Amino acid sequence: MSAYRRGRALEYRAIEALRKEGWLCIRSAASHSPIDIVAGKDGRVLFVQVKGPRSKMPRSELDELRAWAEKFGASAEVWRRRRAKRGFQRLKVS
Repeated sequence: MSAYRRGRALEYRAIEALRKEGWLCIRSAASHSPIDIVAGKDGRVLFVQVKGPRSKMPRSELDELRAWAEKFGASAEVWRRRRAKRGFQRLKVS
């Protein structure tokens, strides 16, 4: 499976988890932006960057995600797929 397909599959899993929590989600398909998923719930906006268990996020991308969140009054999180466990580790960045 290609890296793109693995990443896309992780993004769909993250969307599924968010929808179970009541979030309305949209995926930024094939983007090279710091935002993979935009979610909204009860007047709140959440930007999510999804990473695999071994993927790293450079400081510059983290800063850009934080800047986008600040400009839109949103929260931002990096979701990292857990290796042995199901689900994601959620790291708040703003």
